[in-house]
Amino acid sequence: MVGSSWDRVPIDSQSIDAPLSRAAVFLTLTVAEGRESLQAVAGVLDGLDDLIKTV
Repeated sequence: MVGSSWDRVPIDSQSIDAPLSRAAVFLTLTVAEGRESLQAVAGVLDGLDDLIKTV
């Protein structure tokens, strides 16, 4: 990865087009600067879909 990962185009939030359901999950994170922080968050999020499937 060349350069800083923070030097990218801003991403706009997506609007919610469907009504909320009981199964909706919203996750908001603040990640500290640095590759190690991004790797830590990526590691946690990597297994999130498995957790949701078992709930």
